[in-house]
Amino acid sequence: MPGAADSQRAGGDRVVDVAVMDGIAVVTLDDPGHRNSLSAAMTTALVDAFDDLDEEPGVRAAVVTATPPVFCAGGHLPDLVAAERRPLLETYAGFMRIAESRLPTVAAVNGPAVGAGINVALACDVVLVSPSARFDCRWLDVGIHPGGGFCWRLERAVGFRRAVALTLLGESLSAREAVDAGLAWRCVSDLELPAEARAVAAKLASRPPELLRRTRDTLRASVFFTDEDDAIERERAQQDWSMEQPEFKATVASIMDRIAGKNQNRSGKGAEA
Repeated sequence: MPGAADSQRAGGDRVVDVAVMDGIAVVTLDDPGHRNSLSAAMTTALVDAFDDLDEEPGVRAAVVTATPPVFCAGGHLPDLVAAERRPLLETYAGFMRIAESRLPTVAAVNGPAVGAGINVALACDVVLVSPSARFDCRWLDVGIHPGGGFCWRLERAVGFRRAVALTLLGESLSAREAVDAGLAWRCVSDLELPAEARAVAAKLASRPPELLRRTRDTLRASVFFTDEDDAIERERAQQDWSMEQPEFKATVASIMDRIAGKNQNRSGKGAEA
């Protein structure tokens, strides 16, 4: 696919690797020498990778992971303190592009995610972790205000009180604590994590793409509703749409056929008795 191995830093070395198999893209942050930090090269590479993937009709889901030992160390410090500092929105562009992708995304966090590195995981739809993962909210420890939607996404994931404590105290969560807090969905062994991430991505990819996209959009929009009637109306409109789709009608017909077949088998056995 175009762009699969084209994500480069200035020296010509790849900082993001993209591999596609059976409709699943695995996007790997691949700059372990810089702890997979969000350098200009990394950010550009992530944007380019997801631009390419979104144009590939055969790609149905994506896994975002990293070359160990660190998942993502957050902002690239030399960039943050440079005299000609990059605009912050440029620093955020990589994980924002993940969040904006048409593809359902699975984060496979296989090492520490620090500061803005947590944003990379939070940008994905489903977060899986291995015991090597750690979520380290050390923004204030280095004298910087959280950014890139960190506070908003973290609060949605773990609730207000946890988000306040984690952010203001600069606390960290182990992999299992992240699952308990709601920041991650499941913890599996380091050895099992790649296969588990692919399996979850494959399940997402098996859904009708437009139905999945609309459902994801409704879930994201639900946080803004303060009135139950508005939330119900949003869901009703999308549910009406889904019930007119051929996939729904075919699935219901198949279920009804199976039920009828089971009932017929039971009746036949009763008659033989």
